[in-house]
Amino acid sequence: MNKMQYTNTTKDYERFRLFSINRKKLHEPTIKKLMESMEKSGFVSTITVSKGKNTNKLDIYDGQHRFEAAKRLGIEVNYTEYRGLEESDIPNLQILKSWGLDDFLHYGVETKNPDYIYLDKVRKETNLPLTALILMFGDNAYGNKLFKGMQWRAISKNTGWEIIGCLRDFGNRNIPLWKSARFIWGFCLVYNSKAAKYDHKRMLRHIDRASMKLTKQASPSDYARNIQELYNHGMAKKSRVLFVK
Repeated sequence: MNKMQYTNTTKDYERFRLFSINRKKLHEPTIKKLMESMEKSGFVSTITVSKGKNTNKLDIYDGQHRFEAAKRLGIEVNYTEYRGLEESDIPNLQILKSWGLDDFLHYGVETKNPDYIYLDKVRKETNLPLTALILMFGDNAYGNKLFKGMQWRAISKNTGWEIIGCLRDFGNRNIPLWKSARFIWGFCLVYNSKAAKYDHKRMLRHIDRASMKLTKQASPSDYARNIQELYNHGMAKKSRVLFVK
């Protein structure tokens, strides 16, 4: 059980240490807003620290942005020291600015989680939206909750790369939507549909004939219906396929 030891203030910024395992990058607009607030009201909310192993440094578990803002202003940092904090506590301690998916991916890579390392490599290679990759390689399930809980697994690698191949074909045909997260989600609904089998060659033929029918949509389900409409473009009723309702 984590126990609070004491709360204190200091201007000795060298006493503190930021984890490389924590946020990959501090958010500059957040720092500037905190600086504006601190100039008016001072350092109000304490940061959470714990003494590092084999060092006298205080590791910052929550409050990196507040610490940076105070450091730039040259004002005292209010901190609360706890005993028994572990690196696994970091994601749950983010208070003023919750972690984004990028932060959880970085954390997974730094803690040597093989699935997160794999996804990071895929992202760097494809430059596709992280939310879409989580879906594609996580068995077509909306996995953001699992991802943030560090429980996500890359269980559909083959299917993920098949979908990426299809998307790249769209990109080669100058379909500007192919890197949109919502479009990709919609395409996944079609590609992974249990109602019918997707034929990529047929889809490409119809894109070559009537790509203008692929238009910007409001949601993944709308994109799925839009893709389905193009897939059935000019087809006789008996040849039409319904992937989604």
